[in-house]
Amino acid sequence: MKSRSRGRGSRCGPEGDRVVAGDVLARLDPVQQQQAPGAARTGRQTARAERSQGQADFARLDALLERRAAIRTDRDAAEDSFQAASGALARAQARMEQADKALRDTTPSAPQNATVIDRLAEEGQVVGAAQPVFDRALATGVGAIFDVPEVLLADVHGPVAVLLCTLDNPDAASSGTVSEVSPLVSPDTGTMTVKMAIDAPPDRLDPAEAVRGTISFADALVGLPWTALSAQAGQPAVWRVFDSGAVDLVQVTVDSFATERMFVSDRIRPGDRIVGRGRICCFPVETPLM
Repeated sequence: MKSRSRGRGSRCGPEGDRVVAGDVLARLDPVQQQQAPGAARTGRQTARAERSQGQADFARLDALLERRAAIRTDRDAAEDSFQAASGALARAQARMEQADKALRDTTPSAPQNATVIDRLAEEGQVVGAAQPVFDRALATGVGAIFDVPEVLLADVHGPVAVLLCTLDNPDAASSGTVSEVSPLVSPDTGTMTVKMAIDAPPDRLDPAEAVRGTISFADALVGLPWTALSAQAGQPAVWRVFDSGAVDLVQVTVDSFATERMFVSDRIRPGDRIVGRGRICCFPVETPLM
């Protein structure tokens, strides 16, 4: 949200405030703006008096011209003066309305229900016209933004169940739906930006608060570092570590790859211990040399 007037900020609302339409968000020092409406009204009164005088002169000379008691040049001059006075009155009226608007702009208010997520000006700071003062989020719903590996979205068809919870209160889970998926992959992280709308956000959910999202797929995938990948009989495999410390080579099906990670879809369950480094030193039913 940008300031429509120039002035020194005397009060600015804090970040995180929830405001409704019409609430005052800030106040600017209105010394100059308070003087302008008075001067504009004085100018309008003067212009109105001149227009009334010009109208009366034009009507008088027009009547005299009909009785052949005046010449046409005087009548035309009076008409020109009347038209000029009418234009001056219209300009004075516009200046007065502009001055009133500038005074109202010293107390910017929220046009819609929203939450202030960032304050870009401090109290005592001189802000210029059209300078950003607040960053706000419209109160049309609460959402979350995630950076998701591309491979997790490649095989998603149709809606998926998403559970969201804050890091401070993981027991209070809320459901969410995907509202937007970025069509571009970040070259730095290899992820795509996914926006989700929270259907029933928990109470007192602050802006920019970290949340955790959980997605359930029909076929569970297990993520492993790519360094764990080995081979057996020409097929991908990984070394699984037993509780005794022995290892065994297990064939797996690689579903997809991500940045420095791979996802397998069978024979490995969440919680299994897999050799991530030193696999060339592993032998079946032996303790790996770490």
